[in-house]
Amino acid sequence: MEYNTLSKAPKSNNRRAAYHGLLRHHYPNHFIVNIEAKHVELLDFAAAGYATTTLDTSTGIYDVERKHELPHALTGVAGGFTEEIHFGRYTYTHAGHDFTYYRMRTEDFYERPHALDYILYPRSASISPTAQNSPEIDALLVAVATYENQPHEEIFVWESNWFSRSKSMYASLANARWDDVILAPALKDSLHADVTTFFDDATRALYAQFRLPYKRGLILHGPPGNGKTASIASLVAELSRRDPPVPTLYVKTLKNNCDGDQESMKRLFAHARKIAPCCVVLEDLDSLVHGEVRSFFLNEMDGLDANEGVLLLGSTNHLEKLDVAIRSRPSRFDRKYKFSNPEWVERMAYAKFWRRKLEGAPGVVDFPDTLCALVADLTDGFSFAYMKELFVTSLLSLSRGTKPEELEWDVVGEKSADASDIASDEGDKKKAKKVKPKHEMPKLIIPDHLKSNLLFVHLQYQTQMLIKEMNSNEEVEEEVKKPEKKDTPQSDYQKQLQLLARQNRMRARG
Repeated sequence: MEYNTLSKAPKSNNRRAAYHGLLRHHYPNHFIVNIEAKHVELLDFAAAGYATTTLDTSTGIYDVERKHELPHALTGVAGGFTEEIHFGRYTYTHAGHDFTYYRMRTEDFYERPHALDYILYPRSASISPTAQNSPEIDALLVAVATYENQPHEEIFVWESNWFSRSKSMYASLANARWDDVILAPALKDSLHADVTTFFDDATRALYAQFRLPYKRGLILHGPPGNGKTASIASLVAELSRRDPPVPTLYVKTLKNNCDGDQESMKRLFAHARKIAPCCVVLEDLDSLVHGEVRSFFLNEMDGLDANEGVLLLGSTNHLEKLDVAIRSRPSRFDRKYKFSNPEWVERMAYAKFWRRKLEGAPGVVDFPDTLCALVADLTDGFSFAYMKELFVTSLLSLSRGTKPEELEWDVVGEKSADASDIASDEGDKKKAKKVKPKHEMPKLIIPDHLKSNLLFVHLQYQTQMLIKEMNSNEEVEEEVKKPEKKDTPQSDYQKQLQLLARQNRMRARG
């Protein structure tokens, strides 16, 4: 059947029926099954080695998009041409059977991209003329569906009302190890056990024994930059390395402008139940579940459809922004793990982590073990994100050859950006008063052998700069939190009296 024949199918919401009719006209003695590429991607299945495909180019009737990718400057990956078939007819071979496969990428009534694929198989004399289904096609679809529902060095990503497979996200987790995550020991052990043991056979048997629904929800919360994302990444990586691997469904957005957010939520949970046991990751939960989406979310969590084998792993920087029905009911999110700013022990461990990291780095950085305790003292009140920035900026400054005498230190006793002068706008300005900053440069007792250590000199200087930044950011946050002043009826009345009094004085002078 020719491409121009199919291209003449009417642009209507019933284009699928139009295509099916044209195929039935050209293949009267075949079983014809429409498959949606979102559910079944036959070319991926073949590329994995489970089938073979041969594109029919004998008639020249196929539509291919050919693009050239430039070399990647950072990774060194060579450029080249890539091709995507928008319309093509294939001979598709699986388990000794030759199928005809039509791949079509079109636009729907609203000119949105749409994928329609058809698989055809000839009817044999031994099959009843009234038979509706082909055993050969059914066997192929079962094999493809089984393959598709398992991750193959990839993470399922939910976006635009459906999921895609991200090998790049999986690759980014390749080096993530739970042992590298620095948290308070009790928090680290409890969280790891909660996530990993949920998928053990013994845990599932225990839920069944006590007749409990086999599902769980966890929320990681606390100020930004303290290891929530790193913990999720390491846990997901560990689940992917299990045998068999536990699939992860990472939710980027629940927004669906076409079918509505409710439909997106419904499909998300339906897919999670389909691939269970699985882990569903909802980072920045407060931005994903809000407004009307909240009621849909609660319905899917508490509805009649059991979420058997589904572990919900959410995170938020602002637990207080979550609806009380989500954050305070254990049957929805059973445990909440708080990620606070690191204590001295964790800051010490993080400094040692960087010391080990620099041991194998090119170039010589004098980083004695005794320096780690001073770094922990220096960074009181820092998050892990600020500690990382401290090491990065210090090492960059050191690598540029910046000398200690070139650094611009604050002069002791001189007013710095950490203090602010507040003056009253009413009447004469009152004497400005100094507001004590929340974060101050700590006073350390530095051993003589470390006073000239170049790395420590740069760490001290960058600490000073970051403390200024932290105080400035928190001042802005406080201003944002202040309620907006609104004129009350009483203040309006007072303004009117003041205006009348001023007018009366002017008349009296006149």
